[in-house]
Amino acid sequence: MKSKQKALILLTLGAATLLILGNLNQITSATKAPASTLVPLSECSLESGRCTASLNGQEIVLSVDSSPASLKPLAFELDTHGLGEIKSASLNLKGKEMYMGINQTPFSISNNHWTATTELAVCTTGKMVWQAEVVILRDSDNAPITAIFEFEAK
Repeated sequence: MKSKQKALILLTLGAATLLILGNLNQITSATKAPASTLVPLSECSLESGRCTASLNGQEIVLSVDSSPASLKPLAFELDTHGLGEIKSASLNLKGKEMYMGINQTPFSISNNHWTATTELAVCTTGKMVWQAEVVILRDSDNAPITAIFEFEAK
């Protein structure tokens, strides 16, 4: 086979591969449900009380039972409105300015009341801003609904 024929075959195969990959990307992105992020209503801080995030009539309300501190059990409570039937809910705690490891806790439900208990990792800086990300999956679709609340802990 001549080098021109080889180059033409390789070029054709490359173009076909790009076309197939482009179509696969369109197919897979069309089947993925987009995530919704609810936005806190105001500058709310969990250590001050309940915080609400909303979007289009949907609400996520999060509270913590005590003043957040490292290595102290924290009980979070979750209320939702307008989200429909919920399959699962989880809490992801993250340092806002510093990676503090993975801290993911599922909420459990009892009598329509969602709770999750976890602890914060120790921060060597004394006090730190944390983000509490609530992730909800509904029975009706695969699109996660999230809300991020900030709080300060020592």
